[in-house]
Amino acid sequence: VPKSLGKFEDALEAHQKALAIKLKVHGPQHPATATSHNNIGSVPKSLGKLEDALEARQKALAIDLKVHGPQHPDTATSHGNIGLVLESLGKFEDALEAHQKALAIRLKVLGPQHPHTA
Repeated sequence: VPKSLGKFEDALEAHQKALAIKLKVHGPQHPATATSHNNIGSVPKSLGKLEDALEARQKALAIDLKVHGPQHPDTATSHGNIGLVLESLGKFEDALEAHQKALAIRLKVLGPQHPHTA
């Protein structure tokens, strides 16, 4: 809720607290922990701290790859999230590559008619 109200620092603090809990309860290699890293990555992007956002999103991808493997919808989401940050950084070729990885995974796993593939 703080993020939707424009209170990005409060949102970041809330996501960091959630990550600390998930690390304690689930450990570093768990899908819930990856989700927290992705959530943390969304806030610095809003604050213009793009390198911090990229780092958080890369942590999420590393967890997703380890937990789910390369052919999973969550892994695709992480690739797409990285692509969004790379776009904001002006790294358009790298962003395109990340988005293409996300799409390829979704096409393979979900099929061409799935809403997340369109």
